[in-house]
Amino acid sequence: MHHPDGVWHEFLLEKCERPLIASFEEMVERYPAQIAIKMGEESLTYREFNGRVNQLAHAILCERGAGAEAIFLLMDLSIESIIAIFAVLKAGKFYSAPDLKHPPERLAQMLENGQPALLLATPPHLALAQSLAGENRTVFDITQSLAHYSSENPPLHSDADSIYYITYTSGTTGQSKGIYCTHRAALHRVYRFDQRIRTSPADRIGYFRYPGFTPRDILTPFLMGATLCLFDPYCNDTLALAQWMIKEGITIIGIPVGLLRNMLQQMPESMQIPALREISSGSEALQRSDIELFQQRFGNHCVLVNAYGTTETMGGCVMACFDADSKLEGERVPAGYADPGIEVLILDEDGTVLPPHKPGEIAIRSRYLSSGYWRQPELSAERFLPDPQNSDIVTFLTGDLGEVDASGSLIHLGRKDDQVKIRGYRVELLEVERAMMGTGHFREVAVMACPNLHGEKVLVAWIVGNPSAMPNISEVRKQLARSLPEYMIPATFVVLDALPRTPAIKVDRNALPAPHWERSTLSNSYRAANDPLEAWLVRNWEEVLGVHPIGVDDNFLELGGDSLQAMRVIARLREKSDDYFYVSMLFNHPTIAQFAEALCAGYPLFIHKVFGITPKETAGRDQTSHALPEDEKFSQLRHRLATTHNRHTRHAPKRKNLPAIFILAPGRSGTTLLRVMLGSHPRLFAPPELYLLAHDRVHQWQKEAGAGRGYHIEGVLQALMQIHNSTLEDAERLLQSYIDEDKTTQQLYHELQHAIAPRLLVDKTPSYAHSLDILRMAETEFQAPLYLHLVRHPQAVIRSYEGVRFGQRNPLLHEFTLSSRTFAEWNWRIGQENILEFLQEVPQARWHRLYFEELVKAPQQTMEQICNFLGLDFHPAMLQPYRDPSQQMTQGIHALTTMAGDPKFHHHTGIDPAAADAWKDGENTIQVSPQTWAIAEKLGYAHASPSLSKPMPPNGSEWNLQRILAEIESLPDQEASQLLAAEISGGQR
Repeated sequence: MHHPDGVWHEFLLEKCERPLIASFEEMVERYPAQIAIKMGEESLTYREFNGRVNQLAHAILCERGAGAEAIFLLMDLSIESIIAIFAVLKAGKFYSAPDLKHPPERLAQMLENGQPALLLATPPHLALAQSLAGENRTVFDITQSLAHYSSENPPLHSDADSIYYITYTSGTTGQSKGIYCTHRAALHRVYRFDQRIRTSPADRIGYFRYPGFTPRDILTPFLMGATLCLFDPYCNDTLALAQWMIKEGITIIGIPVGLLRNMLQQMPESMQIPALREISSGSEALQRSDIELFQQRFGNHCVLVNAYGTTETMGGCVMACFDADSKLEGERVPAGYADPGIEVLILDEDGTVLPPHKPGEIAIRSRYLSSGYWRQPELSAERFLPDPQNSDIVTFLTGDLGEVDASGSLIHLGRKDDQVKIRGYRVELLEVERAMMGTGHFREVAVMACPNLHGEKVLVAWIVGNPSAMPNISEVRKQLARSLPEYMIPATFVVLDALPRTPAIKVDRNALPAPHWERSTLSNSYRAANDPLEAWLVRNWEEVLGVHPIGVDDNFLELGGDSLQAMRVIARLREKSDDYFYVSMLFNHPTIAQFAEALCAGYPLFIHKVFGITPKETAGRDQTSHALPEDEKFSQLRHRLATTHNRHTRHAPKRKNLPAIFILAPGRSGTTLLRVMLGSHPRLFAPPELYLLAHDRVHQWQKEAGAGRGYHIEGVLQALMQIHNSTLEDAERLLQSYIDEDKTTQQLYHELQHAIAPRLLVDKTPSYAHSLDILRMAETEFQAPLYLHLVRHPQAVIRSYEGVRFGQRNPLLHEFTLSSRTFAEWNWRIGQENILEFLQEVPQARWHRLYFEELVKAPQQTMEQICNFLGLDFHPAMLQPYRDPSQQMTQGIHALTTMAGDPKFHHHTGIDPAAADAWKDGENTIQVSPQTWAIAEKLGYAHASPSLSKPMPPNGSEWNLQRILAEIESLPDQEASQLLAAEISGGQR
C-alpha cells in the first residue's frame, strides 16, 4: 500500500490486542536507521533511541523490579522525557507526566492520587521532585550515566490489558481527576489515526505540548516508523511555530483552536508550509471563519481535521475533515463522524437514545475508551456505564451537548454546564461565542454568565480584537441582533490583548478579569444632560444599569440594558405618577434625549409638575403630527399591521386541532373583560393574549418577543403556569423544550388543548384582526372553530386608547407621524373590515356577534346568549371577573409587570354599566372619517346617536357543543374529528 510521500504499512486492528512496546520494537527492526525523534539540532535513530530506552528500562527494573505500578515523570518536553516514557512502558509499569507549570500544591494532589513509588526527573526539577517525594519515594535522575545498563530489549512485562498512563484533568470540585487507560485503548487510538491519515515513515509529526498532555500523540509516530519532531510547548509566538514547521518539514501536527486561529491570522500571505498535509484541531469549537481562513491559506494541499473527543475517549474519536472544496452549511462547524470502533449516542435526561435533530447529552460507546478515574470508583461508575449485553463495552457520558443529523454527523452544542439561564431563557454560551466570531471583528471571544450590580445573571463577553481595528460596541450589537435574540447579546464587553489560557491551551475562564461596568466604546460621543428631566433620567439609568457615566445620546440596549432593567426604569416613573408608562416606550425611544422628548410630548402636565419644564421649554422637542394622513398612508399602515408578525407561508396541516374559541375584535374593545368572564366558566380556559396564530413555529413566535415585547409570550407562560400549577421557571423550561424540539405553533396549541381537556380554549388576541390571512389560519388549523365578534363604538375605542396612552408604546405612530387618535380610529377600522370580510367566509352557525355596550349594561343576558351559542349552561361566576386575580390570570408574571391586555383592569371592582357611555364625557369632540362611520353603521351604530339600532343574530341551536364535548372527552383525536365534522356537515348549529 502507498502513501502520498512514501510506503504505508496499515496498522491492523489485531495489533491492539498486545502490548504497545511490541509494535514499537517492530518499527525498530524495520527502520533502525530512520530518524525516530528530533528536537533542535539533536536527533536519534530508531536504533539509538531504542538503546537509550532499554538502558533506562533496565535501571528502573533494578530499582523497582517487575510489576505494574505508577511512575511520575517530572521533566520538560525533551528527547529525554520521551525516552523516559518508553522506558517506563518497557519496564511493565505506567506513567504520569504532569505539567510542571502547575503550582506545587496541585502537583502534590496528583502524587497523592497516583501514589507513585518512583519519580524520574531531570536536573532542573530534582529539587521539586525531592520536595514532593518526601521520605517514602525515590527520585531518579535520568541524565546520570546509564552505560553499565544493557541496551538490549528487556522481556515484555505487559499485555493489552495493562495500564498505559494516567493523565490529569481539572475536576469540578477543584481536585484533579486522574484518567487512566490500557495499552489496548491507546493502540486503538493509533489504529483510528492510521485509518484516517495513513502515516508512513516519510511523515514528520510535530508535537509541542508537555509530555503528559496527549501521550497517545507521542506514541503514534513510533508505531508507524515516522519521525517525532519536538518544539517548545511554552512558546507563544505563532509565527515562530510556523517557521519551525517550515524548517522541519512538518507533515502532520495537532494545533489547538485558539493557537491555530492566531497563526492563520498573523502569518504573512507569502508564508507557506508546503510539506504540511494535515492539521488536527480540538480543545474548543472551530468557527466557520476558522475554516474559511484555513481554506484560503492551506486548503489546496492540506486537510484540517475538526477532532471531537475527551481525554476519557482517548482524544478525538469523531472527525470532520475540510479542504479547499469543502462546503459549510450555516455557522456551525460539524464535529463529523465517529471513528471505527466508536459509536456516538445522543441521550435525554432519562438515558433514552434520541433520534436525529434532537439535542441531548453526547455519549460515546466503545470497547476502546479510558478505563475510568484513578482511585475514584464512584465517579467512574457515574460516568462510565457498563453495557448489559457486553461486559467489554462501556458508554461514557461526556457532559457535552450535541445532536446528529440524518446522515449521522455530530453537531457539538457545548457543555451541559455551559448552559445558563438569562432572565428565564436557556442560553448556550458556545452559540453566543460563535455568533460573535461570525461578525469578523474578533480574534478570540469568551462569554460567561456573571452577576451584575443587582446580583442578576447577565452575559459578559471578553474580546480580543482583530489587529486592524476594534469595532465600536454599537456596531457589534447591531450585527449580533440580526441572528441573536436580545437576551443572548452580552450586557458588557471587556477588551483584552489576549485571553488567558491553561497549560493545555484552553481558555482559562477562571483567570478572566472581573467585568468592569463602565460605558463601552459606542458609536456616539458622550453628551451630558441639559435639563432637570434628562439629569433625573441619567441618574436613574446609571443606578439601574450600574454603568457610569451615561450620556443623553447613549442607547439603552447598547449600554447592556434588557427588559427587566427597563421595567425598573419605568417603575421609577410610576412611583412619581399614577399615569401609565409602558416598558415598550423605552425601547421605542432608547436614548435619554429621545425618551425625554417622548415623555414631554405624551405627559406634559406630569413633566411640568415634577420637573418644572414648561410647555414653552418643550416646544422645541419633536411633536407628533396630528394631521390626518392621506389614503395612501392608510394603505401603508394597513399593510404594515398585516405584516408586523413574523408569519411564514404554511401548508394545511394533515390533522386539525380540536375546536377552539377566538375572540375577534380590535384593541380596546373590551376583550380583556370578555375573556376573563369566559374564563370563569368551568368548561372554558381563557388565558391572556397568545399571539400564536400569527406564527408558524414556536421559535419564530418567541423571537418576536425581543426587545420591548416581553408581553408577547406572557399569555402562554400564564397558561402553562395555570395548567400545570407550576412556577414561572417551570413554565419557561417547558416552553424552552417546545423551542428546542422546533415545534409548530399548531403543536403548541395541541399541547394546550389536551392539557386543559375537556375545557375549550379561548384565544383572545386583538392583533389577529390586523390580517385577514392570520384570521384564516384559524380555519386552516382547527376543527370548526367558533368566533365571538366583539364590537364597541369607534369613538369609545378611540377615547379608551387615548386614556391608557397606548400611543406611547406604539412605534408605528412615530413612523407614520400619526396622532394617537388617528391611529386608534384606523386600527378599529382595519380590524373590523378584516373581521367582517372573514366572517362572510365562515358558516353563520359558528360565529356570534356581541356588543361591549350590552356586555356591561346587561352582562347576565349577554353571557347567557354566548353560553347558548356555545352549547353551555350559564355559570354565575362569569359575572364576577374581578374576584380572584390569580385564577383569572390578570396579574403580571413578574413583580414589576402588569398583565398583557388592559392596564386599567384592576382599577375596577365590578362590571360598570357606566363604562358603555363614559367616552361621551370628554370635552373634546371625537371626529371620525366617513369610511369609519360606514363600518360603524354596518355594525348597527347610528351616525346621529351612539345608541344601538341593530338586529341581533339568532341564538339557540340544535347544535349542542356541550353534548359533543361530553362525547369526545374519551375519544381519540381522529374519532373526535369525525364526530365534529359530521355535526357541521349536516348543517346543524
